[in-house]
Amino acid sequence: YSFELNPPRPPSTEMEAAERAAGAWEAVGLTARRAELDQQSLDIVDFQEVSANGRETLKGVIKDFRGVPAAERPGKVGGVIKAFQGEVDALTRRAAFAENAFFAVYKALEDV
Repeated sequence: YSFELNPPRPPSTEMEAAERAAGAWEAVGLTARRAELDQQSLDIVDFQEVSANGRETLKGVIKDFRGVPAAERPGKVGGVIKAFQGEVDALTRRAAFAENAFFAVYKALEDV
């Protein structure tokens, strides 16, 4: 995707600005995309909650690991690594979702 924007020339009146905004709204199809954007915003909130819970779970795993006697830690490292990998995977899914949502809107705006 290109991030180069061509700024429009300034409108000569407020009415032209309103007409231009309405035209852009229609060209992008924001009314038709409203349900999709609403769902994406709900999904983002869900991802944020899952992420917060995941961080708390990871904190618990680390705390438990620190409480294990040093002699037993080598046998527990696998569980800690698995917890970290699970959190990395969850954050990767969250980032990919947000990026895809952004680029979908950006592509629609780019075509205007």
